[in-house]
Amino acid sequence: MKSVKEVFFLLVAMCMAAAVANASTVISYTSSASPASAPDGNENSVDVWTVTGDGGNYLSGTYDGDPHVWAIWDAGDTEQGTYATHTFAGGALEVGQSVSIDYSNANIDSGKRVGIRLLGGTTTEVEFGFLGGEQDYSHFDTGTNEFLSVYKEWDGGDLFQVVFTLTDVDAYSMSVTRGSNSGDDPSVGDESDFWTGTFTGSAIDGIQIYTEGGWGSDQYFDNLAILPDATSPQFQNFVPGYGSLTASAASPVGVEVVYGAYTISSNDVTMLLDGTEVSPSFALGSNSLIMSYQPAVEFAPGSVHDVEVNLVDEHSTPYSSSWTFTVDTYPSLPAIYAESTNGIVSVSGGGSGSAIWTSANGWLSDNYGDASTNTLYSRFTMKFDDVNGETGGGGAYGGMHFYRGGKEIMLIGNGWVSTNWSIDVENTIVTNLTPAVPVVLGEWHTMVSKIEFVDGTNDNVTIWLDPDFSLPEDDAVNAGKAFSFSHNVSFDSVHLRCGDGTAASEFTNIVMAATAEGVGFSDTVPESFIYILPMGGSNLEISWTGSGTLQETPSLTEEWINSANQDNPQTRPATNSAAFFRIKL
Repeated sequence: MKSVKEVFFLLVAMCMAAAVANASTVISYTSSASPASAPDGNENSVDVWTVTGDGGNYLSGTYDGDPHVWAIWDAGDTEQGTYATHTFAGGALEVGQSVSIDYSNANIDSGKRVGIRLLGGTTTEVEFGFLGGEQDYSHFDTGTNEFLSVYKEWDGGDLFQVVFTLTDVDAYSMSVTRGSNSGDDPSVGDESDFWTGTFTGSAIDGIQIYTEGGWGSDQYFDNLAILPDATSPQFQNFVPGYGSLTASAASPVGVEVVYGAYTISSNDVTMLLDGTEVSPSFALGSNSLIMSYQPAVEFAPGSVHDVEVNLVDEHSTPYSSSWTFTVDTYPSLPAIYAESTNGIVSVSGGGSGSAIWTSANGWLSDNYGDASTNTLYSRFTMKFDDVNGETGGGGAYGGMHFYRGGKEIMLIGNGWVSTNWSIDVENTIVTNLTPAVPVVLGEWHTMVSKIEFVDGTNDNVTIWLDPDFSLPEDDAVNAGKAFSFSHNVSFDSVHLRCGDGTAASEFTNIVMAATAEGVGFSDTVPESFIYILPMGGSNLEISWTGSGTLQETPSLTEEWINSANQDNPQTRPATNSAAFFRIKL
């Protein structure tokens, strides 16, 4: 009878362990862009949060010692609220796994609620939050169907850590730290409260930060992490990163498997790349097995690949993990942004907009920092469909925005306090482009920039509005439609932005290049011909091709000067003994 019990225990153990194959992926994310942008976490440009509701989202600056955190806000004039939702990669939490997040909230209208929800599908199973007008936070679960007070007082600006652990298929524990509101690491500190509970619904497969708290009830959060069950092996340090959108074309493929209760032999591991088994190399860590495979041929830019790893531990229990990555679509210049619908990118909603390139893209990387001596050209075509009632005192803005470390550096398009096509430098200096061209709804305009980076000092910037691309760059400068200035515009990401309120815009033909020809300027001086024809009597007709300037001189030994008459064609009396004409391009 004893042996039968042992066999039964082993079968149960095998079933429970095998289920880890569908467990939530052990992974962490740290804010690097606003919640609704891609990228918005540090795990190789994955899109972490889906933001819905009537409010919005943004990347906050330094907050209680954290250099930047995600934030969402409530519009306040409706009952809809704003919600940032993350679905766990790999599946629902397994027993023993935890979810950790750093969290803070601002003012809440009396009787309204904000907080954190643990979801089973779309159903709230467990919640931690705050009701406006109360003094302490509270928690809820479907096991009790009521909110109970937590020994954690509200303190605006205090970033603290919340940890949820699945202790059984329908049971959990939860804890909050005290926080400090003094700039300390929010993940470090004494525990403020700890409680346990149960829930009645489905497995926990997502987390949601929400605000239904009215104007000013911004929710701040960062450092989302899915933590492992220490009894089972865990897959971590995916290469390329789990869900990466910017993997290097020459990247190896690999993963580290941290041992659980039993060790793992390399003889019991298989790896498949795009469905074909490959032969990785192995290295032993102190408590893990690291595998890596280097493809013989580089991946194509923009290509998508699947990796699957299967193994059994020394107790013959199977485990597996799989992940997908996308190779950097923009490894080098020229970079032509192609992720749009019918060639059009629509932008609205304000915030930091859409980050279309980051330092994870090969062409950008760290090539345009303070020490750069490179030259970079940009080009885009844009129109506004709505300017939110802008009259010149603020209300709408939009364009291509260069960012550095989450800070606004240079916006090309329409600045906050201008009704014309303009530039905005570091969110303080708004200058109309010359000649001044008003923003007209539905009217497309093309803008080109040239940045000559200078090591350790201000960079030289030239901006064109609707340049003549049939001309070489120098002639386009002399055509009178270029604006130049000097400023430190080193950057590490490029965003498309449009806000505030109902303001909306569209972009197309978005290009970054290392040369003027790369953004469309002519690479040759256009041919030009001059014609001088007798008109009868003592008159001559002068005409020419091209867009140059008519010059003349009475003698080839004298200086050429611009003709006072630039009409093409024009009639001249033949009264001089000699005259020479030319076209200056």
